[in-house]
Amino acid sequence: MTPVVVFVPEAADGVVAARAWYDAHPPRLGRAFAIDLEEAVARILQNPLAFPFVRGGSRQAALKRFPHTIQFRIHHDHVVIVAIVCALPSMSRGD
Repeated sequence: MTPVVVFVPEAADGVVAARAWYDAHPPRLGRAFAIDLEEAVARILQNPLAFPFVRGGSRQAALKRFPHTIQFRIHHDHVVIVAIVCALPSMSRGD
């Protein structure tokens, strides 16, 4: 059985903010970001135990095209996305 995905509110807000940032800056890559994120979540669901641990007991999966990682935890029959982390300081500051 495939686990269910749950985004905590902060992680969902992070997705919205990142997509808005990419939509606001040329070449308008918000949709491409969303697709990359969906593909990363699909990889997590295929084999959540394959991803390495990071701080606090979460695991981490990297997006392929964008400088973001997904931090998640595994709980019985669901995967909880706890954070979307960006490696670009300018995005983190909202520039």
